Order: sequence, then structure tokens, then C-alpha cells
Amino acid sequence: MLTFQISLHINDLCVLEYIKNKLNCGHISISGSKCHYFVNDQNSLIKVIIPIFNSVKLNSSKYYQFIVFEKAVNLFKENKHLSPEGKLEMIHLHKEMKRDNYYLAPSPEIFNNLHLTKYWLGGFTDGDGSFSFGNYKPRFKYENHIKELELFKRIKEFLNIESNINITKARNNRPNANITVVLDINDIVSLKNKNCTSFFFVFKIK
Repeated sequence: MLTFQISLHINDLCVLEYIKNKLNCGHISISGSKCHYFVNDQNSLIKVIIPIFNSVKLNSSKYYQFIVFEKAVNLFKENKHLSPEGKLEMIHLHKEMKRDNYYLAPSPEIFNNLHLTKYWLGGFTDGDGSFSFGNYKPRFKYENHIKELELFKRIKEFLNIESNINITKARNNRPNANITVVLDINDIVSLKNKNCTSFFFVFKIK
């Protein structure tokens, strides 16, 4: 079954309810401290979900996943998934979706798709950014899977900051842990950079 899914902490259930009501499709389930929004009916995927991400481009590795997902949806749309060739293509697309090493050599299609705006970065910050204090100093940080390394380079370029991008090894004491990439902005010069301040204070993060 083809499924579009958004998962958030239960504290953000109202966000998923807003999305569901706005898109007028899908359903929500709750599991422990997590809530999940699912869209898996063919009509909604074709007429709602696919057009959204063809109109508003993704910048993270999810762009690559979307390309594969759209191919699978089109197979269903044209009933090609019922043929022997179509079934083999679906198996291939499923394996491609799970492939996790393409970030080592990003294709031009993915690399050239990266187009950052403060509005996109605000949404990304909602999901992957954090604000904190350490040793009485402010700290702003992005952390994600190593496959987002190229994206983090673009974010650093977009903000025009000198902060380093660090690679963190997977923690042995955590199951299914992955190597992560971290953009840690904790020096005052970078935080007072005009691009950073305009992003933090002009664009209001939800």
C-alpha cells in the first residue's frame, strides 16, 4: 500500500488535525507519545498529495523519496502495477526508496533542486531546529541524518555564517542509531549575522 505519512509528538496533534482538515483527506492515529497522519487512498494521493509536492519543491533527501513515490503512484494510476512488469517495477521502486547511500554522491537532479527561502527554512526549523543555552550562551542547532550533509552546506551558505558543520558518530548505546550531521551556531558573531537575525526575528517560527 502506498502511504503518505507525517508523524509528530502528541503535543503537536493539533498541527496534524489542521493539515487533515485543510487537505480534506487522510486519517489520524495515536500511538503512545506519537500521533500520525496517513493518506493512503489512491484518489487523494493522485489529486492532493502529488500536486502539492510538484508545486512546492522539497529540499531535503525527501525530494528523492518523493520522485520514487510519484513513480509508484503513477503505476497505480495507470493500473500498470497489475502486470508482471509492473509488479517488478514496484519491487524495484520499493528497494530504491529504502536505499540510503545516494547521499554519498548526490545526483545533479537532487543537488540542483535545492532552493532555500526563509519560509522553507522556517518550516524546516520547526521540525529539525533547536534553541537552547549552554554556559550562559545562546545556541541554535540543526541536526539530522548524514544524508542531509549537502542540504546543511546550503543552509550554512544561505545564512552566510562561519559555523562548522560536524559529523557525529552513531551512538552504540542507542538501537538503530545513525551517523548525524550537525550545524551548531553558538558564537555571537554568527548569531548576530544579519541573515540569521532577519530569519529569527522577521520570520516568526511557529
